[in-house]
Amino acid sequence: MVTGFGHFLGRQAIEQWYAEEFKEVQSSNNLVTVDEDSPHIRGTAGNELWATGKFSQTIKGRSGSTEVKGVWSAIGIREGDDSENRDADHKHNLSTRCDNP
Repeated sequence: MVTGFGHFLGRQAIEQWYAEEFKEVQSSNNLVTVDEDSPHIRGTAGNELWATGKFSQTIKGRSGSTEVKGVWSAIGIREGDDSENRDADHKHNLSTRCDNP
């Protein structure tokens, strides 16, 4: 996993990073939307999808609250009755200070 604070490898390292992160930060007003023209069929077999959309949330930490907005994308594949997320990405593209305690 890659974050703005470095990269973390392995399940235990990722779980520890999230556990520490959620001690310091609270998330609220989480909104995820799917683009109107999404999903898109990928490949020739018709079993892969590419979806895109937007997200926003309010993050509260020690120094106040920040509104984070961005875009996301995901690639999924269906094999028989199972589906799996192949790739997911998100980009934060706007951050606004909401308050300062």
